[in-house]
Amino acid sequence: MEPENVQPEKKKRGRPAKNVTAWAGLLRNFASIIASFISLATLFILLKQNERTYRPDLIFKPDQNTFRVAYREPPVSCDDIEITGTPDSTSASVYLTASNIGLGAAKALEVNWQFEPEQMDDTLIIGRLTVPTQARFDEDLNTLLFQNCFRDERLQQYAEYCLPVNAEKNPVQFSLPTTFLHAWLNILIRICHHPAASLDVRRDALLAGVQQFHTLRFTATYQDINQKTYSKPYQVQVLPVYIDLAKKEMLVTWAVSERPGRVAPPEKHTIIINSGDGGPTLVASLELPGK
Repeated sequence: MEPENVQPEKKKRGRPAKNVTAWAGLLRNFASIIASFISLATLFILLKQNERTYRPDLIFKPDQNTFRVAYREPPVSCDDIEITGTPDSTSASVYLTASNIGLGAAKALEVNWQFEPEQMDDTLIIGRLTVPTQARFDEDLNTLLFQNCFRDERLQQYAEYCLPVNAEKNPVQFSLPTTFLHAWLNILIRICHHPAASLDVRRDALLAGVQQFHTLRFTATYQDINQKTYSKPYQVQVLPVYIDLAKKEMLVTWAVSERPGRVAPPEKHTIIINSGDGGPTLVASLELPGK
């Protein structure tokens, strides 16, 4: 009798070897995928680290967060409203300072102010009274005109470079638009000193005027050394905190913040009005949208 064929037994012994080879191939492929993923992740991290070495990061803040205003009443010319930074300052401008807290320099820095001077009407309402402001916006000239003078200024301001704070010797500064400040102050002065309205009526009109015109907006645009452009919107909140009617002086505070993407909770603001000559001192409070 012939012996049985042993070939099937050889096949059974070969299957584990093929399985091991297949698994080894899969593991090698998997290891290659993991290695490629790690290489890509490492490259991404290195690129991000390299980007941080030349990326600028600008913040804006007031050079001084308060300024003083001395005025003649009623103001009829540009010289009747004088703005100074501090009691010992002769500056007629209010400055916004740009600081670069990033590692790379910012170049081609441009600040574009956005406000609508045509909203600064040539009349205002105090109680039941309609009062001329002696100032109007001329659309043809794109200029705010007072009774016998005008303010014409560019709403775009430019700086060639803003270096990182550890390398910047002189701060990069931009001036708040004088047109906006003078038009806004002109309205507040005329409200506060209107002789035909009681102090309470003037206070209510003052709060309404502050709520309407207290916000100034701007957009800052700049580039890094690789020509990548950055742009951020900001807002400036300008508010009187103390008004001395007898001395014809104001103390004004202002702050800068990024424009929020969501609605922030409201904030309370207090204004002290000193009528002088032994008259009453009023404390006026208003609720403003959050920064």
